[in-house]
Amino acid sequence: MIALVGRERARDSAVVTVAGARPGVVTRSMVYEGAIYAGTAIVFGALFVAVSSLTIALGARTDVVRVLAGLPWATLGALAAGTLVTTCLALVLQAARVSRTVAVRALRS
Repeated sequence: MIALVGRERARDSAVVTVAGARPGVVTRSMVYEGAIYAGTAIVFGALFVAVSSLTIALGARTDVVRVLAGLPWATLGALAAGTLVTTCLALVLQAARVSRTVAVRALRS
């Protein structure tokens, strides 16, 4: 999703820059956008884990808590943190690239 909206993000950043926003504002907004993308992915992942655990518990005729207790929570937490870091880092790198472009040239294309 991030790669799909890259061109629009460059134009939007150029518009905000021409409107008078400082470069830090554009970078922070991109980091917030990355956090929202990552947070959404983490929430959907947690929902998937919950539904899968319920399905497994029903199929195995065991308690859902028992299934949830057997999950590798440290690994899942590390994956969630990695999702957050890589998503925000991708957008920070793109913000750095966008900040080096001339706003007027970006708006013409």
